Amino acid sequence: MKTTRVNIKKDKYDIYIGRHKDLEIGKFGNPFSCKPDSLALYTTKTRSQSIDYFKCLLIEGETFLIKLGIEKDSKLFNDLINKRDIILKNMNQLKGKKIACFCKSNQSCHADVYIELLKEPDTHSIF
Repeated sequence: MKTTRVNIKKDKYDIYIGRHKDLEIGKFGNPFSCKPDSLALYTTKTRSQSIDYFKCLLIEGETFLIKLGIEKDSKLFNDLINKRDIILKNMNQLKGKKIACFCKSNQSCHADVYIELLKEPDTHSIF
């Protein structure tokens, strides 16, 4: 069974992947968002940028954050690396599951990154 993305308000799902104040519930949430009032750790300019940044964080880790200009060993840097570590440690839980967030089906979403990375694990050094 392949991993699929669903809307939390419309569909049955196995695992919630959005942000949440409770870090265990929100462990799969994207730490980047274009919405300044979100629970994200870092605000981007666009939805597309937040998804791109999420993918780069997972694949490149510290290298990406340094390129982004986030000071190494700053609270933000450490928080983002900790979030990455939690995601990578738990990401296999998403395999073959219906993963849900609040994004509309016609919108790009960080769930698409999970689906892409879980589909071809041999092509990424994060596994």
